Amino acid sequence: MKVAISVAENSADTLVDPRFGRCGWFALCDTQADAMNFLENAAASASGGAGLAAAQQMIDNDVEAVITGSAGPNAYNVLRGSEIRIYRCGSVPVRLAIQLLREAKLEEVTSAGPSHAGMGGGR
Repeated sequence: MKVAISVAENSADTLVDPRFGRCGWFALCDTQADAMNFLENAAASASGGAGLAAAQQMIDNDVEAVITGSAGPNAYNVLRGSEIRIYRCGSVPVRLAIQLLREAKLEEVTSAGPSHAGMGGGR
């Protein structure tokens, strides 16, 4: 399965970033081949629509599941509409997040998180 994990840095030692649309990078993991590479989040510093743009990156990269802390309503709707599963995970190392997914210990997200309203965090 091809999984994208929201992370702050492009390092195998990085932690899961709780933000989806505004994370710095996505760790793209092939759970069958046990391979990992990194994709820069082109929407991380966008003034708006970061969740939508990040969700489109997942579609463009044939991702089957996303591991993150939260996905806002727009990202959630695009991901779920494209049959991409979303799993909630705390700030743990990327390799542990993959292990937790393999062991079915991550909660599948069934509703959108709060809207973040641009870089101001809704403020």
